[in-house]
Amino acid sequence: MKHVLIITPYRNLVGGVEVVTKNLADLLESKGMVVEYLTSDNLKANSLKDILFVKIFGLPYLTAKSFKQRADRDKIDFVICNGEFSFGIKHSNAIVYFHGSYFGLKKFNGHMLGIKNKIA
Repeated sequence: MKHVLIITPYRNLVGGVEVVTKNLADLLESKGMVVEYLTSDNLKANSLKDILFVKIFGLPYLTAKSFKQRADRDKIDFVICNGEFSFGIKHSNAIVYFHGSYFGLKKFNGHMLGIKNKIA
C-alpha cells in the first residue's frame, strides 16, 4: 500500500485550495493509497529564528521544518505539495502542483480590491 503525504497550508478551511486537496485525497484513497496531511494548521514558530524565518519565507517554512523532523520520511512513497508549500521539501518522489491564478481573484473580486491590488 502506497503512503502519500500532502503538504498544503490548511486542511479544514472552505476554499478552493482545500476543495482541490480534498478531491485529490479522495481520489488517491479510492485507489487504495494511505493519505496523510502536513499542514500549517497547528504549527507554531517557537524560537526567534523561526519567527524571523516565517516573516521572510511564510508558513511554508514551518511545514518544511516539520517535514525534516519526521522520523518516517523514508517510508513515505510520494509527497504532494501545494504550490509554494514545496519550499524546503526534499524527497525523491515530490510532486508540486499549482491550480490557480490571481486572474480569477481579480475577475470575480476586483470590485472589492483597491487600485494597488488591481495593478499588481
